[in-house]
Amino acid sequence: MIGFLVPSYVKYFGWQSLNVQKTTRRMLKTGSPDLKSISILASVPVAWSTYNVAVRLLYSIDHPPPAPLINLGNYLVSLATFQIAFLVQFALRKFSSSGQSSEVESSAEHESTISYYYAGFELGLYLFLGSTIQLEALKLTTASKAAFIVQTTSVLVPTIEAILGRFPFKRILPSVILASIGIILFSVDDPKSLGALDFSRLNLGDALALFAAVFYSLHVIRLGTLSTKLRKTFDLARAKTISQLCIASIYTTLTLTSTGGVGEYLANVTFNDLQASALILIWLGVVTTAFPQWAQTRGQMSIPPSVASILYSTQPVWSSITAFVVLSEQFPLKDIVAGVAIISASLLAI
Repeated sequence: MIGFLVPSYVKYFGWQSLNVQKTTRRMLKTGSPDLKSISILASVPVAWSTYNVAVRLLYSIDHPPPAPLINLGNYLVSLATFQIAFLVQFALRKFSSSGQSSEVESSAEHESTISYYYAGFELGLYLFLGSTIQLEALKLTTASKAAFIVQTTSVLVPTIEAILGRFPFKRILPSVILASIGIILFSVDDPKSLGALDFSRLNLGDALALFAAVFYSLHVIRLGTLSTKLRKTFDLARAKTISQLCIASIYTTLTLTSTGGVGEYLANVTFNDLQASALILIWLGVVTTAFPQWAQTRGQMSIPPSVASILYSTQPVWSSITAFVVLSEQFPLKDIVAGVAIISASLLAI
């Protein structure tokens, strides 16, 4: 059975390097992008922008949970959100329909569920590897350099797409240049220090950050293909979350049992610490994880990965706005210029 399903999955969801995606062809021919999908994708970096602020608030607690537990709790809340949404959808369908279904439809749904979990495992693995490698990179390099290197997804995605023959790189080149300028300005404290970003002098931390960007780019590209094949947005997003939770559970168990981090945390944590942590983890799981999982899957059903990556590059803009509202951080002039460049790149891309 497995020997049949795996080759079928590879054949059905292959990279198709010699063909342009149907969504890309349709968008290029009509010249009129799906505004609803663009709006949904544009909301993703807004949700992501609250992640750093929420984590900073979490780390300001007297006894914050260890990082692996934060990730695990995040994915647990995310999956719980999808399960609640699923139960609500199921109840509404039962209420609004007679509930009759044929055995053929039931069989087809079962077969498609297997494909969703295969796809969810692949996408979830990319995201888990990217986030885990990024955390390791932050131990060895500065946050600003890591942020810039990870955001090179806005360049990597259209470049890989162009190599695969899926998208004309020259069409999106001006947007890539503008987005890159904006990301660089956001990522350095002093524009005069741009020489420090010389890729020929990458240290281990910088190299890991670039490696993380590759996995994030693979997620965006593969999601563009899989979301056009598997049209049940909710099911694909939930399968991806289940994959992340399973992988994170194994990783957390191996990491914390070897270091004794759980025992130390439980010995010092107070009820107030747990209460504050729970509230923040709910926000992380619902707003920064579950919603983007669904929104990315829904939006990339009709928007090419190259355009989506430019929209995602607006995250530093929204992060600065969120930090200003919640943490009262100020906008330096370079951030304003960077924000204008990134927003212009997104408008030009669509």
